Amino acid sequence: MTSLDAMPYEKTVLVNDPHAWDGVRQALQSMQARQPERLLYVPNEGNAGDALIAAGTWQFFDDLGLKPRYARVREIRRGDALVYAGGGNLVPEYESASRFLERCLEVGVSSVIVLPHTIRGHEALLKRLDERFTLVCRDQASIARVQATGTGAQVLYAPDMALYIDVPRLFERCASYRGPALWARMAHHDRLVPYLRWRLALALRQPPEHLHLDVIRVDAEAIAALPGDKRWDMSNLYGSKFRLREESDLVSRDFLRFFGQLVAVRTNRLHAGVAAALMGCEVTYLDNSYGKIGAVYDAWMSHLPQVNFLHTPPPAGLGPAGVERPLAQGATA
Repeated sequence: MTSLDAMPYEKTVLVNDPHAWDGVRQALQSMQARQPERLLYVPNEGNAGDALIAAGTWQFFDDLGLKPRYARVREIRRGDALVYAGGGNLVPEYESASRFLERCLEVGVSSVIVLPHTIRGHEALLKRLDERFTLVCRDQASIARVQATGTGAQVLYAPDMALYIDVPRLFERCASYRGPALWARMAHHDRLVPYLRWRLALALRQPPEHLHLDVIRVDAEAIAALPGDKRWDMSNLYGSKFRLREESDLVSRDFLRFFGQLVAVRTNRLHAGVAAALMGCEVTYLDNSYGKIGAVYDAWMSHLPQVNFLHTPPPAGLGPAGVERPLAQGATA
């Protein structure tokens, strides 16, 4: 049997517009030119899907020649130039992104870019932002909501950073992560044990024989009409503040490898679907509790023939193409 390490991986391009990130490129390059010594990167804490965002972000930084330093929110100081990782955190369900923006306002930073996010709620906070802030939205509904607040922040439109990932390039980089120094760094940041538990959790979840899998969320964004099973909510099997590039790269590689064993995935996890699409699977998206996935799908993924979106959950046991099939062991429709 061919090992996962020996499997060939081809580059899959999910965004068909090569200029989709141009506004973000220009904003970051301008920030780097103004304050190269004060450029800081604040990661977005989250799950394995957020690792995928981080991995795409670091590839983007590499292509721009950017080398920002990691920083915690409490380490932000007056005059800093901040880049906040993309995701779905600037919504009422979570507080990390809003705490970051509050800190930036409190200390008087020089400039801020919030990388592609779904943005909802937090109207009073957004209204307080001025021209030092740039909010990058990953869907049109987020743009409309931000503009409706009357914010003074600049607003850009760009794809989710996970859609930037070059899989062979990521795997090649991960192959260079080896030896005692890597594990010592992971242990120093208290990430070695969680990472090893993640690898074990993946090893214990062998793909079903029919290679179709439902990955249905069981967290704050789940919907009652589509109950999930935590054993197969793959994104939720890992959580971190992602303050090491090696960690986010390795978790992303493992995440991608898991989906690379499958043929079709049905999910209301945005980045489980992205990972599956990057690995050549057929993907059927269902929405989360507040419409995030449908908005991102419409913006950047609707042109992909292997990726579909269902506006209402199908009956239990219907596969990505609406063909009856058995559910994976432990999975729920």
